[in-house]
Amino acid sequence: MTEKRVRRIIKLKENAKDEMELQIKRAKTELDNTRAKLNSIEDSIGKMLSGFDPSSTTVNPLELDLFYSSLYELQKRASEKKEDIRLLEEELEEKKTKALEINREKKLLDILVKRIIKERLTKASRDEQREIDFDFISRRLRG
Repeated sequence: MTEKRVRRIIKLKENAKDEMELQIKRAKTELDNTRAKLNSIEDSIGKMLSGFDPSSTTVNPLELDLFYSSLYELQKRASEKKEDIRLLEEELEEKKTKALEINREKKLLDILVKRIIKERLTKASRDEQREIDFDFISRRLRG
């Protein structure tokens, strides 16, 4: 593989890494928003439960039914948000793993470029030394 080709691949890896970092940032934002929504739902549940005191007064069965229906819906939404959070956390971890993999590949390609350059310089140095040796021997044979 030529140095130029490897450098192009490195550039592609850098672009992929930048894109992955952007996706990670978006996923973190979405996760934070979902956690905030869950906290809001849990706060609503807490307020409902703290405001409910069935022993203080007589409770209308319709109000009680409405209370339990509302509580059930809030708990259902909270469960859904918890599942969303779990999935978003898994997705975020996958993206972080992919970003690390891309970064590792880029580092390996950087090492490859350095090796290619070193080999090219070594070959150039060897060729130059051969040329110098040839010139030296040629002069000795003539003189």
